[in-house]
Amino acid sequence: SLAGPIPPELGRLRNLTTLILTGYGISGSIPPEFWNLSKLEWLTLSYTGLTGPIPSQIGNLANLRVLQLVQAPGDFGTRKAGFTGSIPSELGRLSDLSTLRIGHHAFTGPLPPELGNLANLRSLIIAQAQGEQSRDGIGLTGAIPHELGKLDSLEKLWLDSNHLSGRVPAELGSLARLRDLRIGNNELEGRVPNTFLSLDLEQFQWQKNPLCLPATPAFETWRGRIRTAIGPYCAASANVAAEWASGFGIVTNPTSVEPLDRCTALSGPGVTQTGTPTQAEHVVWTGAGGEVIRDASTGCSNYRPDQP
Repeated sequence: SLAGPIPPELGRLRNLTTLILTGYGISGSIPPEFWNLSKLEWLTLSYTGLTGPIPSQIGNLANLRVLQLVQAPGDFGTRKAGFTGSIPSELGRLSDLSTLRIGHHAFTGPLPPELGNLANLRSLIIAQAQGEQSRDGIGLTGAIPHELGKLDSLEKLWLDSNHLSGRVPAELGSLARLRDLRIGNNELEGRVPNTFLSLDLEQFQWQKNPLCLPATPAFETWRGRIRTAIGPYCAASANVAAEWASGFGIVTNPTSVEPLDRCTALSGPGVTQTGTPTQAEHVVWTGAGGEVIRDASTGCSNYRPDQP
């Protein structure tokens, strides 16, 4: 097995097209001479003891088709292994790139909008702690760039377990070939854009965000077509949701709401209250089997219909 730093002499292999280096014995930072390998088409530096930033010179690897930088969960904390710093914007110059996979490192800063230039990209994975909650101080921040909506060849997009924030860009709804979208364990907010209704997804994960799926008939039908969908509908009230969840065992996602033009409810014996459009709610329950149950009642701000 290999041990020690990457030898600078490796940069003399100017005709090298494939390089796969694995093993925790490989340590230190990547030498500058490494980026002279301009004919590389496949580069894997995974499960190593390498540390330090990825420099801008990575943009010199103009023929690169596959780039994989993956560590095991916990490597940064236990082995002190993994790359740090920001994701270099120069990755956007690698026009032949079809697979970009980065996982379990300690990258911080924004997701470069230049990645939207990678017209041949089919798989984009930058997940800091796949399947787990993002670690404090580690992970990408800022908004998801709307430029990613230009990646017409993209089939897989994983940005889970970072600290991405803001609203999900509507432009992602134009990714006609996208089948697997995972944006859970972030700080994204608002509602899933209506443009997503045109996506033909097989996997969609948006859990553990202040982000929710609109509880409209169109979105319920769309979600039903997705083989694996993990995430909440938009809740009517966090307090009401918690109260109902604890009181009725058959409910998994207690409430979602749909705005109505108006609502009418009994506010007292023989007294009818008519609410404003902003108060109107249509309560939707999701049962334990995943089926959507509608309550025919409507309610105003001081009224909630009973569970169906």
